Amino acid sequence: MKRRCEMPPLSLHHFRLPAFLALAVAAALWASCAERCTEPKPERPRMGYAFREAVNYCHGCDYCYFLYWYFECDECGCHYRGHFDSRDMNTGPDWFGRVTQIERCYTIWAGYCPDTSWGYFTDPSHTPRENEEAEEAALWLSGSLVAPPQFYDVLCEDLPRIRAEFRATIPQVDSVAFQPRLVSNNVALWLTADAYQQYLQGEYHDWDSLNTRFGLTRIQPGYGDYAVVHLIFAGRYNTPELANVYKKLSTVGDAWPGDGWSFLCDPSTIFAWRIQ
Repeated sequence: MKRRCEMPPLSLHHFRLPAFLALAVAAALWASCAERCTEPKPERPRMGYAFREAVNYCHGCDYCYFLYWYFECDECGCHYRGHFDSRDMNTGPDWFGRVTQIERCYTIWAGYCPDTSWGYFTDPSHTPRENEEAEEAALWLSGSLVAPPQFYDVLCEDLPRIRAEFRATIPQVDSVAFQPRLVSNNVALWLTADAYQQYLQGEYHDWDSLNTRFGLTRIQPGYGDYAVVHLIFAGRYNTPELANVYKKLSTVGDAWPGDGWSFLCDPSTIFAWRIQ
């Protein structure tokens, strides 16, 4: 007769090691998940973009009207939301109110009523950036002294996505680019009489630390007997803000943006903003 093979009765100590290992694995997984869930992540804001193209009301007319194409971008991609032709006297869509608000501010003066939600960034080591269009847009639409890095990064991501996805159906997204109203590397200073004479003799040094900090590349003298000089920088700055920095020097009588763009009518451009 065959002997039946019987399992010995299981006692509690048989379960201790597997149970301990299972609990250890579960605790490690929970800790890893908790760390991932609590680790701060950069915010990816939802963005609105209006591509604006200048057009005439009729052939030969000088006064400019505009066509607008509106897009929204988030972490899932970019989406076309509509089109508006300002030559139609109908009320624009809901999104057009936000475009008009930014447009009026920007037309009056670059950075006059900026989107301050990006913060005020002042580090000259972050300029110039590789993507000139994205840097100029982030600079002037934010009103910051230097283009805020997060705004710049979002524009670098979204503008190529819009163009790649919609150029076949909306070819204007390739021809329309952001157009600043002021040159971003030029500030004009009106020196006091004594300071200007020191400058002509190569003995004026009040501005040395600022020139080094902001990356001055050359000084362009003014015209005639006016004590005005133009400072040219390697980076891109909000020049009204940079002029205010130089204006604090006691030997500077006044300072202002050195150059701007002159247009027959407002140019084609791009407006971008964070959708709250």
